[in-house]
Amino acid sequence: MIKETITLDETIEKLNHFLELDKEAMNQLINIRVECNNQLGTHPDIQVIDFGNDKLRIGLLGILNGLFGSREDLWGEIGIHVNDEDKLDKFIRTSTWKS
Repeated sequence: MIKETITLDETIEKLNHFLELDKEAMNQLINIRVECNNQLGTHPDIQVIDFGNDKLRIGLLGILNGLFGSREDLWGEIGIHVNDEDKLDKFIRTSTWKS
């Protein structure tokens, strides 16, 4: 069944379900970054990593956050929590991060 709409919370819930099914695959996917051009790299909704020397890289989390847009502080609302081994532990709402 095709979903015409999905909420942010439903997306995070689904991502966490996928993580339960295969943590290693999801960790690998979330850690892959590919070079992107300046047009994609400077889009206001997408987060990229700037390595300098005109090398911008984008990953799955940047794309997912691009679908939902960015907050006033320019962060996307889908975040990740990593465990003590620096592995993806769960997907969370960025606004739930504790400082």
